[in-house]
Amino acid sequence: MFTTIPLLLAQASIDGSIDNFLKLLAKLMLLPAVAMLIYAGLLMHDGKTREAINALIGAFVLAAAIPIARFLFTLV
Repeated sequence: MFTTIPLLLAQASIDGSIDNFLKLLAKLMLLPAVAMLIYAGLLMHDGKTREAINALIGAFVLAAAIPIARFLFTLV
């Protein structure tokens, strides 16, 4: 009974799971990134340039997280 579990796990591929996880993560990261872009526009309108630049950088980091994670998973 216990010998079949490692055989089943050895046949499973993790690539599909990683792709599904990254797709889910991309959907979840879209809303905060868009909110940060809108907030950066609001800050620019109020004349708070430094804070707006920080919000834009944060939105860029959120947007770049998925391609970076996809690249790192291909290295493994």
